[in-house]
Amino acid sequence: MIDRLCFGKSRLQAMGVCRNLPHWLVTLARRSRKYFPPGSNAEIMAELRPLFCPQDMSIFKAQGCMSMLLNRQEEGAFGYVPEVMGLWNWVTSYMDWDMMMLNLLSSLCKHTYTTKGPEWEALVRDIFTRILHIVDLPVGPSRIHIYDSSEGSLPAGDGYPRFSLSIFATK
Repeated sequence: MIDRLCFGKSRLQAMGVCRNLPHWLVTLARRSRKYFPPGSNAEIMAELRPLFCPQDMSIFKAQGCMSMLLNRQEEGAFGYVPEVMGLWNWVTSYMDWDMMMLNLLSSLCKHTYTTKGPEWEALVRDIFTRILHIVDLPVGPSRIHIYDSSEGSLPAGDGYPRFSLSIFATK
């Protein structure tokens, strides 16, 4: 149902019954992940790994499902951080991709930092480099701007682009 509401040509842009149905479905999935059985993260990632193809739009579906369903409180959740960091580098200069990866990593850090602090500190340099790239801070004479106002999606009233992947981001 989320696939039909949020992705591709079959996306329903005007919902007569409930305008916020995609939001509530994502919220339901997000809140139910704490009830997943132990080992469910491995099962979820096994299902999603084939969808992470950088030449196909399925990568965005996989990222949305990963950020929505991956249980951050499961034992061993930190084991997916190197994989997430590697996936983050696959797509550059796309605001929704960066926002969702930052939200996923911040949530994983929130739940695993007390036990895996030194491992997180080793990743700070890479994360900070990505954040500098996202913010587009000038560090040299370059005048290239990554995110400008000419993006393809129109802004909505809440500040997010309409029909973007920002619905999956944790607020």
